[in-house]
Amino acid sequence: MAWRFFQTGKLFTPSGAPAAHEWYSGHGSHANVPEDEGLLALGPLPRGHYALSELIRNTAMGPVAIHLLPDAATRARIIALGRDPDSFFAHDDDVRHDHLASAGCLVSVDGMMPLISLWEHPDHDLNVLSGETAAFSTAELELLHNAVGLELQIAGADAAPEVRALQTKIQNLIADMP
Repeated sequence: MAWRFFQTGKLFTPSGAPAAHEWYSGHGSHANVPEDEGLLALGPLPRGHYALSELIRNTAMGPVAIHLLPDAATRARIIALGRDPDSFFAHDDDVRHDHLASAGCLVSVDGMMPLISLWEHPDHDLNVLSGETAAFSTAELELLHNAVGLELQIAGADAAPEVRALQTKIQNLIADMP
């Protein structure tokens, strides 16, 4: 299972537990605002799938940074947003801790040790999601979708409009996942 970062600012480990340290993505008032992901140098890390591809030392972003390499589908989506798919990293915050260190990167508020832990973990996959999917996995959402679908089959024409709306919302959440 991959690391999961929600554009609202929550990072979850591959086991599903919340990460012990604080993270953000996006610049200033655009930090952790999923709707701003298309804003160049301001919005959060775009949704999609990334590999933690390279640990870089002594960068302008701090003592260490991890390059986040998007897969082909994510790369195409980032380009469609007008952003550079090779410009995303995980790095630590600036000394002021004012949420201004990110131009779309994933930023550790608690210094470089969380970055080292992220890099040293054997799982180097990162899924970035909007805040809407909470902590559900694709498999969990598909199970829920199937259960609602079964309810619709049983109820037939008598199914409540709310049940149909729920099924549509679940379908949209599944489509939004990388």
